[in-house]
Amino acid sequence: AFLRELGLARITEALAEEGITSPEMLKDLELDDINEFIKDLAASGIKLKLGEKSKFRAAWKALREGGAPTSLGKPKNPDAKTAKVCILDEPLNDLLKELRLQDYAEKLSNPTLWESCGGKASLEELVAMSEQARGFLLDAAGFKPGHKAKFLRHLLDVEDTKPRYISEMKLLEFSHIGKGKVGVGDCLGHNGLKITTVGDTVRHGIGMYPQSNKIALAKFSIPSGTPAGAFKGAVAIDDSQKGAMLGKGLQFRACIRKGDAKTGREVLFQTTEWIKRSGKKYEFKVEWKPSFGDTLELEVECKGLNVNVSVSPRPSRGGGA
Repeated sequence: AFLRELGLARITEALAEEGITSPEMLKDLELDDINEFIKDLAASGIKLKLGEKSKFRAAWKALREGGAPTSLGKPKNPDAKTAKVCILDEPLNDLLKELRLQDYAEKLSNPTLWESCGGKASLEELVAMSEQARGFLLDAAGFKPGHKAKFLRHLLDVEDTKPRYISEMKLLEFSHIGKGKVGVGDCLGHNGLKITTVGDTVRHGIGMYPQSNKIALAKFSIPSGTPAGAFKGAVAIDDSQKGAMLGKGLQFRACIRKGDAKTGREVLFQTTEWIKRSGKKYEFKVEWKPSFGDTLELEVECKGLNVNVSVSPRPSRGGGA
């Protein structure tokens, strides 16, 4: 009966199949059990809406705390002093301000709206949601029809334009390149050569020909609204290099910089071992979130004769190399 009052009568039979036939039995479950049950429902063709998931989890929570399940799923008054709030992440706040929709920020901070996302109120989560879930969340936050359409339209733009590869980001500057320029995509950067590593043609890579005994640099801008994740890929001496490189070799370094080159600070970086031969890829991964900074720097230190270097991609959530 309590499920019917919550508008969740359609999951009664599925619960019964799991041996859950009363509120008392439901409260004995753990949160992992509830989440697994919701996933199993979706696999069986019963896909709960975002609000229904929130109601069901809230029902379980109220039962565990000794409350009445029929009061579940009703969000607390976001204006109440005791109400908890979710902190909207920086890209989501920036988007609301850009679209002049910041008046909805307070209602979007209602934690009930983000329960299915683990309480993470972020632009990344909105982009990852289904179209139906996004619409429900905005309705629950009180978006007017015109404002809702405007916001959803812009979310689609964010989803379509967010970079999957570093080569799709804006190249801000480069230095100490011995031949040509920094190559992007499948271009090595000089003489019309294509990037190839370990026999594979690279389509979304970055090519460099660092000057001897210098540190070649390629600096990329991380676009606003890029979801948190990791920049990852592999670096190698291009297949066009035959034989071992003379000298100590090459060392690749990737770092996130917050602020400009003179006053900014490096937040995260990763360095490979020294590389002397082609035929092997050296993987790298740099975790990132918007608060870390807005610039990704790729460096190749060359101690020896010039040689072609390529950074090949591996897609990842929030960007790739």
